[in-house]
Amino acid sequence: MPGLVAPTAPVAPMPSSISISSNDTLSLYWDLASKDVDIRTRAAATLIRQLVAVQSEWSAARTIHMPTNDDPHGIETLCAPDVSYALKRLLRGLASSRAGARQGFSVALTELLTIIPELRLSHLMHLLLTSIEVTGSMKSQEERDGYFGRIFGILAFTLSGVLARPTTTIQDIQILVSELVKYQRAKSYLRECCAGVLISVSEALSNTDLEEPVIEYILSTILIPEGINNPEQLWLAIVLQNKYPRLPVWKTLTSSTDHSSAWQKPWLLHPSNRERLAEILKESSYSNPKLHGVWNVIIHAVLSANKGVKEKSKRKVISLLEFWQLVLDTMFSSTPERKYVVYELFKVLLPRLNPTQIPVVLNRIFIRQLMRDLSDSKGLLFDSAKLAAKVFAVVAKQNEEASYHLVLQLIGQRGIHEFDKVTKTKTVASMMESMSADGFQKYVEYLKNTFLNQPVTIPVEEVDSNRSIILDQMTQLVRTAKIPKSEEGLWIILQFLAAYGLCNTASDSCEGKEEASVRTATPPLSSAAQQSCRLRLFTVLGDLNALSLSHEAKNDDDGIGASGRRKNTGIRPSSGNTWAYDLNMWIETLSRTYSLELDEESAQVRKNVLEIVKSIRKKVQKLDAEEDKATQSKYHAFEMLLLHAVLQLYLEPQQAKDTLNELQDCYARVFETPKVTNTIKGLPAGNDGHEEGPQPIDVLIDILLSFLARPSVLLRAIAEQAFAVFARDLTKTGLNVIFEVLTSRSGLAGAKDLFETVDDDDVNEPDDNDNDDESVIEDADENNEDDGDVVMEDDIEDSENDQSDDDEAENADPELQAKADEEAEMLRLAIQSALAGTKHAAPIDDDEAGDDDDGEELLGDDEMEEFDDKLAEIFTQRRAQKAEAKDAKQNVLHFKLRVLTLLEIYIKKQCTNPLILSIFLPLLRTLASTSEDSDSHPIHNKIVSLLKRHVFKLRKYPAGVHVVNECVRVMREVHEFMGKVRERKVISELSSGVCMVLIRILNHQPAAGGAEGVCIESATKMELNENITAGGKACAGSNSRKSNRKKTSSNDCDVSATVGNETTPKANAMALQLVIDLYASTLQKYMTSKRSHINPLIFMDLINRYPDLAWKAFPMEVIKYLSIESVPRSFQMVQAYAILARLFTQLSNQREDEFKNEVATIISAIAKGLLSNSKSIGSNVEESNQSRGITATRWKDILASVRIIERRTKTNFDSVQ
Repeated sequence: MPGLVAPTAPVAPMPSSISISSNDTLSLYWDLASKDVDIRTRAAATLIRQLVAVQSEWSAARTIHMPTNDDPHGIETLCAPDVSYALKRLLRGLASSRAGARQGFSVALTELLTIIPELRLSHLMHLLLTSIEVTGSMKSQEERDGYFGRIFGILAFTLSGVLARPTTTIQDIQILVSELVKYQRAKSYLRECCAGVLISVSEALSNTDLEEPVIEYILSTILIPEGINNPEQLWLAIVLQNKYPRLPVWKTLTSSTDHSSAWQKPWLLHPSNRERLAEILKESSYSNPKLHGVWNVIIHAVLSANKGVKEKSKRKVISLLEFWQLVLDTMFSSTPERKYVVYELFKVLLPRLNPTQIPVVLNRIFIRQLMRDLSDSKGLLFDSAKLAAKVFAVVAKQNEEASYHLVLQLIGQRGIHEFDKVTKTKTVASMMESMSADGFQKYVEYLKNTFLNQPVTIPVEEVDSNRSIILDQMTQLVRTAKIPKSEEGLWIILQFLAAYGLCNTASDSCEGKEEASVRTATPPLSSAAQQSCRLRLFTVLGDLNALSLSHEAKNDDDGIGASGRRKNTGIRPSSGNTWAYDLNMWIETLSRTYSLELDEESAQVRKNVLEIVKSIRKKVQKLDAEEDKATQSKYHAFEMLLLHAVLQLYLEPQQAKDTLNELQDCYARVFETPKVTNTIKGLPAGNDGHEEGPQPIDVLIDILLSFLARPSVLLRAIAEQAFAVFARDLTKTGLNVIFEVLTSRSGLAGAKDLFETVDDDDVNEPDDNDNDDESVIEDADENNEDDGDVVMEDDIEDSENDQSDDDEAENADPELQAKADEEAEMLRLAIQSALAGTKHAAPIDDDEAGDDDDGEELLGDDEMEEFDDKLAEIFTQRRAQKAEAKDAKQNVLHFKLRVLTLLEIYIKKQCTNPLILSIFLPLLRTLASTSEDSDSHPIHNKIVSLLKRHVFKLRKYPAGVHVVNECVRVMREVHEFMGKVRERKVISELSSGVCMVLIRILNHQPAAGGAEGVCIESATKMELNENITAGGKACAGSNSRKSNRKKTSSNDCDVSATVGNETTPKANAMALQLVIDLYASTLQKYMTSKRSHINPLIFMDLINRYPDLAWKAFPMEVIKYLSIESVPRSFQMVQAYAILARLFTQLSNQREDEFKNEVATIISAIAKGLLSNSKSIGSNVEESNQSRGITATRWKDILASVRIIERRTKTNFDSVQ
């Protein structure tokens, strides 16, 4: 390079004692090129730390002679050898094509140059140009890497402060600038990065002696010869003009005859220069799709304009509105590449705007283009638009006030109300979650005003559609729990919906404060819009009710402010009343001015109900001192029912009046003439044969069921809340009513049974579906056999084949077949009716029809057209009928699911009520009846979930003598049910689980008076984990801890079974003996019946859960069936061995001595059974009756069970063995 000469002094050698380990150094250089930022940072820090230590030690060991600027070996003179090597290695690494290499090496080079102040720019430029060569003979990639390596090196010199050192001369800077200008002209893709380095050079020389000559050189080299004709020159010019606005070159540059074709003003960002700016800026994406650096400078200048200081007219900057309009006009109507630049610019610009500037950017053009790109998932700009849409949520979270303005623009006149639906995003929904309470109220006011002020020039249908969308948005505001709400905003919604849904707002406005807020809509509301307001009112009430319940506990804990006063969370009114009460009172006030949509009778009923509500509130106030919480809850429940039922007068007047009359009668009977109840909780007292009518709770259950039958979410929620209050008073009759609904028919027939009124004469007629389990409980098929099912350890398979399923396929449902025939006949009659009056009308006699076959004529054009119209009408009617039938089927399904919710509530709230035992068997029967009905699968699944999640996990239990008897009775019926119901593994598992629950309840009963106390020992947790079946898993939650067993006398039994953390008391010995006898009897029926429907799972569950009971029930019974002669099928004999194996597996070490005699008897019986079975080998297998033959698979299973018993007895019963 010119200007560089040989060194004048030799370089002294470095002592070997201060060299760096080559292995450590090489690994650090390798890590500098890593893709991981953390690894690069650690490697750079370690390398710099080592080099600093070496350089310090080397400098202290000798005197350094300062070289001249033109000394090409100046670096070797100033630096230690390892440091010199590091500089060369880092400079060469800048040209590496490895990912992360330039970033890592440039960072290390910048830090190294910062800590060695003796280095000069001339030495570094010489080393850079010699280390990274760029020649015309290189490949394109190598040439590209070389150029970028040199640019990164110059940038490192600039950032390290080398340019500002006193040793730097103007000639050094001129060489550096000339290199950058050369690179700009060599490759177009280097223009932007070189311009950025030039700007860094100008900033690095600020406040130095070289500042002025360097700026003059840059201007004379780049801008004056060529002018401002590309984005890079504009970027450099704007930066320099902002820093040096008084230079005369600006006026000369823009007024020159060579470059004045478009620049109107010397100040580049002046509004008069819009056209020239647009021409230059649209070329900013010619080589790189990313946002050009010039945009950041312009954005900063535009947003900084007019902030506190009044700009001179000559330096006036283009406004934000003018700038954004320029961007959209230039870029958004062009190629996808330029639209991409707009989205990138939007992501940078939006976070820097204040809320009042947001409407400027979110104009109609931008929002419409954004919606088009978001709705087209296969478009080129979909990803860019999606990233731009995410900026909305980010800005909304950072600024709550901005969220309101963002939402307003997207769904306002510039956007569309259904922005999220059209774009298939959650942009508006996510911003609403970040909205403040004040923003919520402002947004509600905006929706209200938009609803009332619709354009009068658009059709009525479009007006109704717009208003319906606004109502949906109001509903969504209330429903979404994450949206912050204010009480004022919620009241605006409620009052608005009530005023325009329930009142006639066409009358003159009143003078009162509240009434004055109701004004006439423009154009006036149609009947459809008023009906929509009415329906949304009940939806909003239901949502507020749900939010109040879900936040009630949280508000109690977190609703206290710092001052000690309760903060209003916007979920419950600050008045302390319910939303329904305050709304009814407001409607009553409003009715003094506006006429309500009620007839005289309904208005009188409404007045009477409100009087009752007021009287209820007075009685509750008197009860506060008495602290009668249960009675208070009942009063509140009736108040809630009456307040919500009275609102139904505006939807279904007649049905609402009937419901209100029943509620008033029920209220009077509950609180004014209470019935005497029996000592057994939940069971009504006897009345000596005189029936005065249904109990009030039964009437109330009918009312609540009628609420559930309606599609209103509000009424369903109210029914569930009221049922939770009155669940403690539920009677057996009320439970029967609930299960009558669940066992009713499905489909259209079920809809007629449940939703249509029947005559009084037919009320007492028996229902065809009331027969217990007729559709699922069948007689045993003695001709059906199965030899392939084996129960070993965890595998309990079905004991019969699926031949009955084939029989069902052959014999279709007669009811369905009759319905299909009826539909076919109806279609034939309809077509015949369509042909009536033509010569093709169907004849009455079949013989006559046969005579006209030969002379048949085609229909004419007119007749054919008429026939087509009638045929189309027929099929339209049939489609409507099918849709109606489908809706009816769904209504029945949803109704039954809601009724199951009541049972779930009852189980949760009344787990200690003896009446809960009456639920188990009906649930199993309903489960069986819905197992084969495809329309009832959701009901079937919910019953399964109800049993597993709630019944099997009971933690509290009913108590009393009658509970013991009831448990034994229910368990006996469950066993009978399992013996009748067709084999279904799920039903068997759940039935066995119910039996386990009943035993657990018995296990928690105190010993009967005078009876000997007996304890049931549950399996420990470790034992339950071994080979436990599904039925046992369902109940495993009640035995979570192994109990502490204590030695007691023979007359005092220890307590061994545990439930949670509670220890169970002694159980009734007589009841437990009945359980033992019941299981033994069931085992006998299973072993002796050729075609039994009982699943052996029931026996395995008892062994898993209560092995002591099982040892008392099974051993002496099961040893009778260990030989092939004693069982009708070999499968049952295999189960006998499997049961014995499970018994020995579950026998605890503490109880070995107690069952020592039984073990000896069992082993002797097993030996006899094996000898007897061995004699049948080779004889029975060839018999035609394979069920009595012992196949190889059966023998394998038998011997596996015997080996389990042998291992257990060999360890603990040697003497017996």
